[in-house]
Amino acid sequence: MFQPVSESLPNRPAYMFVDGACLQEMIQAASERYLEPGFVFEIDYRALRGTHAKVYYYDAIPRSGADASDEQIEAKAQELGLIGRQDGYHVRSGEAVRRKKAWTQKMVDVQLAVDMMSLAARGMYSSATLITGDLDFKPLVDALVDLGLDITLIYPAGHTNNDLIAAADRAVEANVDWFFACATQRFLKAYPSPQYQFNHRATDMRPAAPGELVHAWQADGWGECRLLSRDGLYEVITSEIPEDPHHFLWTRFDRIARGRLWTLARFGLVLPEEVTG
Repeated sequence: MFQPVSESLPNRPAYMFVDGACLQEMIQAASERYLEPGFVFEIDYRALRGTHAKVYYYDAIPRSGADASDEQIEAKAQELGLIGRQDGYHVRSGEAVRRKKAWTQKMVDVQLAVDMMSLAARGMYSSATLITGDLDFKPLVDALVDLGLDITLIYPAGHTNNDLIAAADRAVEANVDWFFACATQRFLKAYPSPQYQFNHRATDMRPAAPGELVHAWQADGWGECRLLSRDGLYEVITSEIPEDPHHFLWTRFDRIARGRLWTLARFGLVLPEEVTG
């Protein structure tokens, strides 16, 4: 009688499978949305791996000749070499060719699907995390779930079909919090992660303790907003949050320019133009 893999081999570890091209696009998009010009999220691959026993990383190296310069080929080869040297990582590479103005990968997606299914069929893992936003992987996810495997999808915000999201057992949006959680310490030292809390007005109000008032304004859905300066940092405190007058937002950042990007992209809260510093 057929038994699902996860029931017949319950103690097998968790694996991760990464669509490298998708991850790099996610990094670029998140950097442009949340960071100041000139800054790009730098991924700590140990943090990305987390508790997964193995990570299989799929990407393509541009084909030599007219399709790419020697510099592009060397840069991608070095990037994949660095990833492949990380503990627990295994890189599978194909070729990338230019179609009109865009690069198209060859063999990469098929290799990911074959590996993920083959390793599952051999009982090598009982749960897996897949990083992608490509709807073409939905039949693969459906098949793995039907085998009894536990599948988590990490997907790019705003660019993933709902059918793929629904197919996985759980889905995690790669939002700004996810990127800061996966960032290197070197990046976080140069670009500290903004902090925030949604607090109930009846609970501990210490985050709203007085600081030097820089600016105050009213914002639809947020009520009275105050920008404070404290210990070389800035804080924004609202009197409510959209659709919930009983909670307020507290957020802290190190520079006004970063705070302006952060509050708008993360919460939709606009710092007035007269706020500078």
